Amino acid sequence: MDAGLPVVATSIGGNLDAVEDGKTGILVPAARSDVLADAFIRLLNDPALCIRFGAAGRAKVEAEFSLDHCIAGYEDAYRWLFSAHVGPGAS
Repeated sequence: MDAGLPVVATSIGGNLDAVEDGKTGILVPAARSDVLADAFIRLLNDPALCIRFGAAGRAKVEAEFSLDHCIAGYEDAYRWLFSAHVGPGAS
């Protein structure tokens, strides 16, 4: 997705968080090689769909998986942990 390419992935684990089926790529059931092959064929036969999925995937990476986004998430987690365990207004 970072490279601006469409994704074909199995619909398990972290793939479900990263890939939006029908928007950034195609999710297929695990252990279904026939469905996996169909997904690749679909992309090979539709260059416009590849471009659309690739652009949407790149935008998602920039918005949700950039270093700045990850740092902000850690800062939010630390703020929450600090306020939950030390109390608001403590320094």
